[in-house]
Amino acid sequence: MRITTRMGPHKVVVLVDRGLAHNFISDRLANLLTLPFIPMEAFSIRVANGETLKCQERYDKVRVEFQGTEFYLTLFSLPLTSLDLVLGVQWLQMFGFMVCDWKQLTMNFIWDNPNRRLQGVDVQAIQVASPNKLSKELRQAHALFAVCFQPTLGTTSHGAPPNDQKQDMQRLLKDYADVFQEPSSLPLVREAEHCITLKTESINVRLY
Repeated sequence: MRITTRMGPHKVVVLVDRGLAHNFISDRLANLLTLPFIPMEAFSIRVANGETLKCQERYDKVRVEFQGTEFYLTLFSLPLTSLDLVLGVQWLQMFGFMVCDWKQLTMNFIWDNPNRRLQGVDVQAIQVASPNKLSKELRQAHALFAVCFQPTLGTTSHGAPPNDQKQDMQRLLKDYADVFQEPSSLPLVREAEHCITLKTESINVRLY
């Protein structure tokens, strides 16, 4: 689940993951906040692309505000690119009993006696990105893709293509009419069936 937080003057989206033992902060955000660090014996974390990241610094009593509720956390640094803050069991075990609604994206728990509720964010929603936001993502080595959607080509009541279709598109549809026909049965049996074979030493890693 992802939740909006505030660290200093910065608004940060944090990923809460009960599959992690520790709390991690990106080197970029730690440097931006000029957090004092404590050197420590390095340990390694494997991320989704198979790369191993090394953690060598710790930050104690870092103030993080979750939608009006303050926490002072111990964070470990990692050279993260797609996330700035990831909280694991190290943070979750502070509450003991917790109720999560994964459909409504809420977390309910007791902290300092009153009941608390954190509202997650829907990361699936499509948002308009400003040019400055795109530039920031590119500076952080994020990937950028351009996708062009072509509306389904309709037909007139007589079955002929609309008049506004370009002539080259009409020729293409005519030349390969058999390709664009709607399937009426299962594909034919092929002489060679292709499959993806997973190696036995494959490692299931997380998406960050």
